[in-house]
Amino acid sequence: MIFVSFQADAYIGLGPLVPVVGSFLIFLFVVLIAVIGVLGYPIKRLISVLKKNHPTDDSDQRSKNNKELNFQSRRKITRQLNAIATSVSDNLAEVETLILRRRLPTEINKPIFICGLARSNTTLLTHILNSHPETGSFLYRDLPFPSIPYFWSFFNSSYYRGKSIERRIHRDAIWVDPNSPDAFEEIIWKKKLSGYFDGNFCEYLDESYDNPLLESALRESIRKILFVRGDRKFLFVRKRKARYISKGNYNLFRLKCILKFFPDSRFILCIRNPIDQSLSMARVHQEFIQLGLADQSFSKKLSHLGHFEFGPNRKPLTINPDGSRITEAYWAEGEDYKGYLQQWIDVYSFVLDNYLSDDNLGQHLLVVDHEKFFAEIKCQITQILEFCRLKSTSTFLEKALEQVSNESRYEQPTEQSDQEKRAQDIYAEIVSRGTP
Repeated sequence: MIFVSFQADAYIGLGPLVPVVGSFLIFLFVVLIAVIGVLGYPIKRLISVLKKNHPTDDSDQRSKNNKELNFQSRRKITRQLNAIATSVSDNLAEVETLILRRRLPTEINKPIFICGLARSNTTLLTHILNSHPETGSFLYRDLPFPSIPYFWSFFNSSYYRGKSIERRIHRDAIWVDPNSPDAFEEIIWKKKLSGYFDGNFCEYLDESYDNPLLESALRESIRKILFVRGDRKFLFVRKRKARYISKGNYNLFRLKCILKFFPDSRFILCIRNPIDQSLSMARVHQEFIQLGLADQSFSKKLSHLGHFEFGPNRKPLTINPDGSRITEAYWAEGEDYKGYLQQWIDVYSFVLDNYLSDDNLGQHLLVVDHEKFFAEIKCQITQILEFCRLKSTSTFLEKALEQVSNESRYEQPTEQSDQEKRAQDIYAEIVSRGTP
């Protein structure tokens, strides 16, 4: 009981009461989160339904200019509400950090960042490493409040009750449930990177990049995740997780910046045969287009999570401006495969020039080839664990192997175009230089 007190408290001062007061504050804020999370969403849906069902006057009395004015007014109100929601969320995150400050880990030891162009095996590796007893990551159950994982942890089980394991919307071999990890750290980058939606989500950030607010937000978030993912019993954590796991495709462009923030980081950079990968990306894009047609809010959900690889709000990666224009031209002509292949060339040429030639970064970087991984699964997982400084056990390896399903293979063209040959040359060089 929170309000139980003992006579000894009067003699030894307020010290023992600090956890009691802290626990009381936690419950107050948890109640607030409950109101926001449980009531806010239904109210929002109700407003949306009312908007859809509200009769519109299309008579001559309402001009097109008035309609446009109403539309702009609604957009302004929406932006203001979003700004208020963001402010509330940020303030709650600060309160959560304040309450937990003595219980969070003081050091972040060898965080592991998994990255690569989409469809290169990043998700499967994240699932495997997240199942290790020493690691912790963002999970689906942290949504829709990833900035306050502790407060929300008191309600997410009820929120996701009845949510069973299901196939990913990518229609691949990976199945997910509320306890599955994914790239939700990107929400932090989205908030703290200037011009994120204008293309800076894929901006090259090296060791000269300075953003104290971003670094602080990442540290705060990682410490909370290690705490929340620990061995807990109600309000108390008996043992925190030791190692943080991050999946973020766009972190591919931020490795040197991340290494500056966390000098003992371990980076796993995934790569896949460019023809297979580009065909896979083109397939998933069409899947997402259909999902967008069926659900008008789908695009907003992707933007909120910071996903621009596929679907109705797809954006080209601008790491090579000339290549980006070629990609856009292909996409405009409906040539999804060629556009993604050009993007593959731009991205992994960047990797070759900026990462594999850097001896300092090379000590923290492991390139994992999709083809080799599935050809030598047990050996590859063992090497990855060794690189990450994670203990390998027979039990863990058995469970890891259970998570691996056969990947679909694409038929390789008998005659390759110049574009395909160039991509294959880059692929061969990276694999020869970067994989063990």
